[in-house]
Amino acid sequence: MLTPEELAIIRDVAGQINQTAGYSYHVLVQGTVILNLINLISIGIWCLLMFIVIKRATAWAAAKTAKDSYSDANFIAAMSVTCIAIAIGFVIAMAADAVGRIVVPEYYVLNTIIGAI
Repeated sequence: MLTPEELAIIRDVAGQINQTAGYSYHVLVQGTVILNLINLISIGIWCLLMFIVIKRATAWAAAKTAKDSYSDANFIAAMSVTCIAIAIGFVIAMAADAVGRIVVPEYYVLNTIIGAI
């Protein structure tokens, strides 16, 4: 049988656990929303940059092919666009992750703790 003091301690600890769990849930939900918005914005930026790169590469290849009909300009342009797309994608992904860690650091801490359990 528990004494009233032990019961009060258990109730206090249970209340603190409940409060912490509620805060953690709120942080995780808000962090997910914010990170998804950051990812959506970064995808939009990537698409815009890729549109510009593809437009310029196509114009360059057309001008190069017009000068020399036996040019490998189309292949060079395609390979350049592919390499630039991958490079820009990596940079934007790293930047989005860094911005997410700055904007919602609690989310990353809680995610790391939950992942370690």
